[in-house]
Amino acid sequence: MVIHHIIRQNKWMYWIPPGFAHGFATLEDETIFFYKCTNVFNKDSERYFIWNDPDINIDWGIKDPVVSDRDRNAPGFRDFVSPF
Repeated sequence: MVIHHIIRQNKWMYWIPPGFAHGFATLEDETIFFYKCTNVFNKDSERYFIWNDPDINIDWGIKDPVVSDRDRNAPGFRDFVSPF
């Protein structure tokens, strides 16, 4: 995929297709992460579920993450209702 190739070369941006759940962990202080939306950002269209949901069981490899209030209090994946 061309986009993935560009990301590997310059490491400036990562493309996530519309409708895909996504999350990321930075491993260094002062990390800047860029992402681009496919349309004008619309906060009301955001959907999310808790980052450490045991049903998904992602090993983030981090012991004490800094997590936003929104992400810390998000519903579980089982309660997620997809708009797609």
